[in-house]
Amino acid sequence: MFRKVIGDAIHKDRGSNAQHQFVDAVQMIVIGLIAGATSMVQNDKSFIGLIGLGHWGKNILRNLYELGVLHSACDNEDAMIAEHRKKFPEINYTNSVKKILENPSIKAVAIATPAVTHHEIVKQSLLAGKDVFKEKNW
Repeated sequence: MFRKVIGDAIHKDRGSNAQHQFVDAVQMIVIGLIAGATSMVQNDKSFIGLIGLGHWGKNILRNLYELGVLHSACDNEDAMIAEHRKKFPEINYTNSVKKILENPSIKAVAIATPAVTHHEIVKQSLLAGKDVFKEKNW
C-alpha cells in the first residue's frame, strides 16, 4: 500500500520540483504511520519524535508539525534547536537522542541525521521499541 501511496504522491504533479515531491511523499508516509499506529495512540496524536533538524530534518519537522503528530524534536546543535524553537515554540526540544527513545509518549521516530549515523540510531530506536522512518538509505 505504501508503494502506491508514495508513487501517487510523487507523480501527482509532474510540474513540481523534486523537493516538493519528496515532501508530499513524506506527508503520505506519515499519514500511513498515523493510520497504522492509531491503535497505539489514545487521545494525544502527537506521538512522533524527530531526530535531526538539519538539511531534510527541517522539512520533516514542518510536515509533522502541520499534521499535528510531532511530539518532540532532537538535534545535537543548540543553535539549530534555537532556530526551530522560534518557528515552532509548542514542540518539545532536546539535544539527547536518549531522551527521545526513553519517552513512553513517543511511539515512532523519524531520523533525518547524516547517513553515517543512521545505523546506530535506527538500531537504538528499534531496541527501544519505536517504529522508525529513516530519511535516507544506508
